[in-house]
Amino acid sequence: MSAVDPNGGGALVVGGGGSGLPAGGTASDTLTGDAAWTPSTTVLFGAMSALLGADPVGTPVIADGVGGATTSSAAVAALLASADAAAMRTAAGVAYGSRIDAPLDTGGGWAIVAPTGGNAGTSAATLPGAGVGRLTMGTTGDTYDLVGPRIERALTWRPGARWRFRATLAAAVNASGAVIAGIYLRSAAAVRLVLFAVPGALLNTGSWASGLGSNTGGIAAADGTCTLEIQVSELGSMSLGAVATSGLYTQHSSVSLPFVPTHFGLFGAASGASVGSVDFTGLVAESFG
Repeated sequence: MSAVDPNGGGALVVGGGGSGLPAGGTASDTLTGDAAWTPSTTVLFGAMSALLGADPVGTPVIADGVGGATTSSAAVAALLASADAAAMRTAAGVAYGSRIDAPLDTGGGWAIVAPTGGNAGTSAATLPGAGVGRLTMGTTGDTYDLVGPRIERALTWRPGARWRFRATLAAAVNASGAVIAGIYLRSAAAVRLVLFAVPGALLNTGSWASGLGSNTGGIAAADGTCTLEIQVSELGSMSLGAVATSGLYTQHSSVSLPFVPTHFGLFGAASGASVGSVDFTGLVAESFG
């Protein structure tokens, strides 16, 4: 028999020297209604299971605002059950972006493409270090199109996204002739579109096969103050130009994207027999939305 000791501040007095609680419990157990010690994790799991019932995978328990608990919506459950970031963005229905900005260094994932043109001579593309992509020209004649040296990488095109491709003219040496270099997009079938510069002189664009556009002078300084940039809208319209260190963008030309790009990169070319080199830094591809 048990009673409350009137002189003991309400302490429980158990007759016969008993403890009043079942034996065997530990600090990680909970005394349940069947007068048995049960692991607290089991008790908690049982309570959560009862509350969640048949709710979808990923459903969290949340406060109901009035002192109790409830479960979230199916939309929140789908978001939390996502396997990765891409699936989470899809579940949330939000726009997202991607960025390729690996340094122009060995091991950065860039492919060096050797010249294929008959006038390329000693021309070559190299990655000398410090994030520099160098296009060295030693041509014996005109080396247009993408038959000169190149530095490129594959691209997963996302239709309906906005894109930006850019690279900064860091330095140039034009010992003789007219050394040309720039950035480009190309398709798997080698359809291409380029934005190029004669460093220190002019900027031009074209698809080579269909002819080149007019020149824009005075914005192709090869001293780190000029960044060549190709912008593509979600509708496929393109703007090609240059960005100054002030952030001011000067558009050179605009066209509609005539192919699905699979690669982007840097290229070197020349007008006639030419000797020199052009250094680029910060070759970046970004997509938004």
